[in-house]
Amino acid sequence: MKSNLKNKVIAITGTTGGLGKALSLELEKRGAKLALMDLDVEQVKKQASELNALGLEVDITDYESIKKAMAEVNDHYGQIDIVIANAGITQMAPMTTTDERDFSRVIDINLNGSWRTFKAALSYIEESKGYLAAICSMASFVHCPLQASYAASKAGMLAVCNSIRLEVKHLGVDVGSYHPTFFPSPLMDNVTSDPVGHKLWGEIKKALGK
Repeated sequence: MKSNLKNKVIAITGTTGGLGKALSLELEKRGAKLALMDLDVEQVKKQASELNALGLEVDITDYESIKKAMAEVNDHYGQIDIVIANAGITQMAPMTTTDERDFSRVIDINLNGSWRTFKAALSYIEESKGYLAAICSMASFVHCPLQASYAASKAGMLAVCNSIRLEVKHLGVDVGSYHPTFFPSPLMDNVTSDPVGHKLWGEIKKALGK
């Protein structure tokens, strides 16, 4: 996103997490008009106030919730130029002890939720000839043990991006996937605080932020 973002209307999900906060701050510095979306309504309203942005409570497991939010953004700003599907969670557990509901929850938020975000935004992005972006993670390519649900969700979202990019090209819409590695965040703290997660990734903390 090196292009001129001044006055571009950008809707972002999962804005109260580590990457969401960093993205929001950087985009605000570049002059974008932000719509911040998160399940934590108190935190997202506080964040929106600090950034002079629109803050919305959104549950990306509920299509009607994200659809309503995108309509509110369009009504508020008159357009939507970029949508960033950033909301996500992870889980550290082997298949032998993972509950099916926990596995499904990661898939529903990371993969289905990002797809819902794109679908709810597409008509507005088509109108602006804009851009759909998904935060897919290094885990799209590097599949470590104990994170089958996370790796599957991120690899799946990369596939979604590659597929729908061809579907929407004729509409003047572009689609991008982004694959960050390790950086300080609540999600990463949850991974390294787990005893086995610490064994796998604990030493990575020494390199965080480089």
